[in-house]
Amino acid sequence: MVKETYPILYCDTRAILVDFLRSREEAEADIEIPDIQGEDYLAWDARGFRVRLLCRDSSGEPGWLEVEVLGDQPDADREFLENLITQFGKEQGVDIRPAPGETLLQYAERVDERVSFRKWTERAWWRRLLGLPNR
Repeated sequence: MVKETYPILYCDTRAILVDFLRSREEAEADIEIPDIQGEDYLAWDARGFRVRLLCRDSSGEPGWLEVEVLGDQPDADREFLENLITQFGKEQGVDIRPAPGETLLQYAERVDERVSFRKWTERAWWRRLLGLPNR
């Protein structure tokens, strides 16, 4: 059995939200149990293996999340993931493509950094200075 490698890149099944889960603890805090039970997410580990997010129990106690690695070939969904990440970036105002030799994880992190920076720079300078969100 292959063990998952964090971070895990995940998206909702409508491919509207794309984000990272950097640890099991973060995943258990960020994802809701009904969404896991409803199979509302698609996910891949840091090596590009497709993973399934499963609910061991619905108590919400630490350790409720199980991550099952699917298949035996990393990057089997590479083209789909590249398109997903690219489209997500475009929807957030960031239009970049994967660089030659760049892993999917590196590409996703680069898009994520650009999206975060863009959102940060859209705030008024005094709100950024004070660490306040936009209204």
